[in-house]
Amino acid sequence: NGYAVFQVEAIDILLQSPVFALTFDVGHNHCISGNDEKIIIERKNRLFHLHLHDAQDKNDHMTLGTGNVNVEKYIELAKKHNCTVVLETKTVEALKKSVEWLNNNWSKLNA
Repeated sequence: NGYAVFQVEAIDILLQSPVFALTFDVGHNHCISGNDEKIIIERKNRLFHLHLHDAQDKNDHMTLGTGNVNVEKYIELAKKHNCTVVLETKTVEALKKSVEWLNNNWSKLNA
């Protein structure tokens, strides 16, 4: 359902240290109706990494382009904050298809 109050408090305590940063799991956020996104964006100066996969309703870890996550939005977020990104898939085939989707859409993503 998203971060509980005590988890947000813990995140803020940890982020006081320069050795901690944030990872944003885009697909999981989508599956919980975007409930984590506000917390992450409010701390975007500490966002360093994204787990990127597509999702639809409560189904996540889908191949890019097969769900309804606004992948372009999150790639732009990663670029803006110089984040690393991992394509989070469950199978080699899904990873290959996600890379293919990125290759086919890269020029649109960089417009």
